[in-house]
Amino acid sequence: MTAIAIVLLTIISLVVWTVTSPRPLRVQSESQLQNGLFGGSETTIGYNISDPSGTYHFEFGLDYSENLTSNSATRVAVYCALVNQQITSFFTRGVALALQSSSFLIDGAIDSSAIVKSNLQSNLETFYFEIQNFQAPVGNHTLQVRIFISTVDINYIGNSLGTYQSVVLNGSFTVSS
Repeated sequence: MTAIAIVLLTIISLVVWTVTSPRPLRVQSESQLQNGLFGGSETTIGYNISDPSGTYHFEFGLDYSENLTSNSATRVAVYCALVNQQITSFFTRGVALALQSSSFLIDGAIDSSAIVKSNLQSNLETFYFEIQNFQAPVGNHTLQVRIFISTVDINYIGNSLGTYQSVVLNGSFTVSS
């Protein structure tokens, strides 16, 4: 009886682990990216990331308003798309991304007022940096977003964390009164 309970508990645990795994990203073509949210990105950069289950090429895009008003709300988006994959493990059915940490810098100084949210939409993993009351003097400024992500190997049963990668995106904007 104890053996049956252990087997049932193991099976239930594996099912829950698999069902609660993030959805794997689908490979996007360049035309899909340019015709979607990536088309409005001010900055884009590509990264090759390898982990025990394969090699993946991701494109990251930074989308924000280049003209801001001080004391207003603003949102900066980082789009992450899978553009190529070479899965080498027969256990793996796809890959996802998980945000481990992030920092938002204005003119080289960390802005700790940014609230970070993530969302999977249009087959893009998107990280939003929202600032409710943006404060900066009138003039030109630099923006830098640093995200520390990990791949999540989505297996046919469960998932596992893969490789960690630091991604840095830069931009500039103007504040008017």
